[in-house]
Amino acid sequence: MKIDLLDICYAGVFAAGLLLTIVFTAAAKKLAVRLDIMDRPKNEMHKGHKKATPLVGGYAMFMGFSVALAAGLCVLCLVPGVFEKLPA
Repeated sequence: MKIDLLDICYAGVFAAGLLLTIVFTAAAKKLAVRLDIMDRPKNEMHKGHKKATPLVGGYAMFMGFSVALAAGLCVLCLVPGVFEKLPA
């Protein structure tokens, strides 16, 4: 298996997206606690948690995914010879 520049770039994009998602999720949790954007179950049987839970984690994951997607598109445009390697 041959590893070329494009593989390394996409591995970097994946790692950056993963790291940003972790950072965004931690920041969103702190923001949710500060702004009181929490789900507090009141003995409701359908809720799977007992303590207050932040409600903005999905936004953080979406932001991490979006940044990684944008970085991947930049890699496609900036790395020379990428379009010739794409399958038809």
